[in-house]
Amino acid sequence: MKTIQQFLQEEHCFSCNGVTIRELRQEDAHAFGRLFKGGMKEDAVRAVIETLQYKRRKGSFVCLVIMDEMDVFSGVIELYDLKDSSFEIGYRMCFDRQGKKICTRAVGGVAAYLKQYGFAMLRARVHQDHEASRHILLNNGFEITECRDEYMFLRLVL
Repeated sequence: MKTIQQFLQEEHCFSCNGVTIRELRQEDAHAFGRLFKGGMKEDAVRAVIETLQYKRRKGSFVCLVIMDEMDVFSGVIELYDLKDSSFEIGYRMCFDRQGKKICTRAVGGVAAYLKQYGFAMLRARVHQDHEASRHILLNNGFEITECRDEYMFLRLVL
């Protein structure tokens, strides 16, 4: 089994469930800006990407791009090191790509990919009012472990 630090130092690109998952790159800046309502100026997006890449190099976080079956940038999946041999998963989809099951397939693919690496647990936190995000997680086998304040905490045994 690889450690989280080893996993975070490697480059990742794989296809599963009709989507491709790969590393975030600076050339994704224009498409990445579509993740935010109203968009973002490209120089601001490039700064955000640079910050995310810095966090990756520090070994605490990785941001992966979701490309659909037509190779269209659809969103991102973020994996945060929880320092207990597990990751917390988060995701954000472009507004025009929501509701197409792309994120559901991507989360399932990332979970399977992490299982191949020997990781045993994937965690998530979702705002209790965010029904679509909760639906994505539950459709991938996540179980609710706790509800606290406005959040629901979930886990998936890989």
